[in-house]
Order: sequence, then structure tokens, then C-alpha cells
Amino acid sequence: MLLILSSTIIISKVQIGSIEVEILLTGLCMIVVWLIISPSLIYLLDLDLIIIPSIIIHALGVQWFWNFHSEINGYKVILDQIITSLGSTEVSSTTQSYLSFFNSSFLIPSYSLFKFLVYSFDVIHSFGVYSLGVKYDAIPGRFHLTNSLRSNFIGSFKGFCYELCGRSHTSMLLEVRIL
Repeated sequence: MLLILSSTIIISKVQIGSIEVEILLTGLCMIVVWLIISPSLIYLLDLDLIIIPSIIIHALGVQWFWNFHSEINGYKVILDQIITSLGSTEVSSTTQSYLSFFNSSFLIPSYSLFKFLVYSFDVIHSFGVYSLGVKYDAIPGRFHLTNSLRSNFIGSFKGFCYELCGRSHTSMLLEVRIL
């Protein structure tokens, strides 16, 4: 009984004496965490600055093609991909290889800010242009607005639907041309 009483007194003294130490260690941990996250927080806040891009490209995934709407300097541009009833893409010239023919392309002026707004109404699609570092899921009922991108490169960039979305998934090809 005496042993239990004496250990309780020792524990009580240790607990009372360590409150200042715990406050000091907690404050030190808070300072270290703040030093670690502050550069990331500053970068994250810089990304969310309100920068109005000159182009917002709406990419609507529909079974089984992409529908693009964009507004460039007040002019509305609409581009639809043409799909035949068999699910294959209409080719006006001679037969071309699968990866060399992209039936949906749109132009972006060079050195301009642009964003993609990716969405779908039917099934899950995944809009992706690997060379631009863009890949966003088009989930029905959700809108994904990308961060502002700057078209620093001039050229033709190929894109695909990276989600297996159905029978004619392989015909959902696109091309981004930056001139």
C-alpha cells in the first residue's frame, strides 16, 4: 500500500514539473512544422492567384468523341469530332495509321495563358495531353478546371482518352496545335 502511494506521489511530481517542458516542446514542434510548410504554402497561394487566362477550352467527353468549346478574345469557337454510326472516325483521305490520324484538333496561340475545363455527362473519360502535362478525369456531374498553362512550346501535341470508357474508346483521339 505504501509502495503504491509513494509511486503516485512521484508520478504526480513528474507530471507537475513537466508542463513547462511540454509547452516548450509543443511550441518548438509548431515552429518546425511552420518552417516546413511555409514555402509550400506560399507556392500554393501563388497558384491560386486570380489570373484570367485569354483562353478557356471546354473539353466535353461524350461517348465516344470529344466536343470542344472555347472563347478566344470574345469569339466562340466550337469543334466537334465526327463519328460514323459504326464508331469509327471518318477519314476523308487515304487510309492512315491509327496513331498518325487525330480527328479532333484545335489551335492555341503561342505564348498565351489557357485553361482546360474538363467534364462529361455520360460515362467517365480521362482527358490527357501527355506532352503538356495535362491529364484530368471527366467524371459525370463534376467539372475539373486546370491550373493556368502557358503555351511556351510551338508544335502539335497528341492527346487521348486515358479511361476505358466503352466500345469506341480508341477513337477518342485529339490534337492540340500551338502556333
